[in-house]
Amino acid sequence: MEKDRMYITLNRNREWKRSLLLNLQLGDNRLVFLERPEQEQGMLATGVIITGSIDSTEQGFQWGSIRIDADLPENSVIKVSCFANDSLVVLLGDNSVNLDEYLKDAHDAIAGLKELSSLFKQAFTGSTDGLLRVSGRYLWLKLEFLVPQPDRFCLRKIKLLLADEKIIQYLPEIYRDGKEHNDFFRRFMEIFDSIFFDIEESVNHMPEMLDYTLAKGDMLRYLAHWVSIQEAESLGDEELKERIAAIIPEYSAIGTKSGIERFVERELKVRPRIIEFFNYKQMLYEGRDKELYEELFGTNPYKFFILLPADVFVPQNINSFLKKIKDNIPAYTEMEIVLLKRSIILGKHTYLGINSMVGEYNYVSIDENIAISDDTLIGGSIDEE
Repeated sequence: MEKDRMYITLNRNREWKRSLLLNLQLGDNRLVFLERPEQEQGMLATGVIITGSIDSTEQGFQWGSIRIDADLPENSVIKVSCFANDSLVVLLGDNSVNLDEYLKDAHDAIAGLKELSSLFKQAFTGSTDGLLRVSGRYLWLKLEFLVPQPDRFCLRKIKLLLADEKIIQYLPEIYRDGKEHNDFFRRFMEIFDSIFFDIEESVNHMPEMLDYTLAKGDMLRYLAHWVSIQEAESLGDEELKERIAAIIPEYSAIGTKSGIERFVERELKVRPRIIEFFNYKQMLYEGRDKELYEELFGTNPYKFFILLPADVFVPQNINSFLKKIKDNIPAYTEMEIVLLKRSIILGKHTYLGINSMVGEYNYVSIDENIAISDDTLIGGSIDEE
């Protein structure tokens, strides 16, 4: 039995073993129907469980809500009954018996259920959650299932709210004494109990709500915005969880060359080429093409260039990309995007039976006075390459 601050939960084989079962058997910490020939014929199957005692540790404890976690095929029927007592010993017929021992030793489930039927009071039917409205330290539950497709049924969990703490307990004694005379006032205060303790339960489960591995839909996207994943709306839940899981390595790479490359590749689906000042610094000051490098890249040591294919952008996403990338570069740097046009040069002439010019093309021009021809080697010589 798993007990926390607010609930008692039955969800393990050791709890099910203390129960009296009819047509049900243990699975992997759950209950399923026994396999029978009539199940293959699609006939209705009936299953019953009477649990062992559930101990609240408090005499006269008022049991409240119950929630049943089960897979119930369509058109299934569920009936919930309960019995509470301040002692494990109960009067059964003319004999006093320990009810837990009786359940453990009952070899004939049908006879046992028939003999115990007088103890149990129906709580509700047709629903997997409801109220028990019985009092006593120990609680026994009787669950009856009528299922049309028993192979699809399983009972995973029974969850009981520990509603022993009530606001009326904090009022002066005159309001707490005389249960019979104050019955209306007690029931009136239970309205506020449900409001207050529901809020308290939500606060207690706040860590679970903020767990991105459990969150879904809008809540998951809300958490993604906390860690600045701006494309959260366009990603599926599983992909978004992977991004959040990898966010710490991403943060550590923000502002670095590798981090910017990964960001651009993720946004534009192409691998960029990044030119930094130290890539051409020596040629800028010592090479024969100093003027050319100064025209192309300038002399600002805090400026870098991102080289991309010319057709990578569409008008709709240029501004969005520029806005996003500003959050991924160091604050003291400048960035310039260089779009490279795709081209194929065959040479000045080709042999097609006769020498002929295939087509005209212009040399790369920096300005009206400087042009780069096809025999220009940028930086150094062939031997240096």
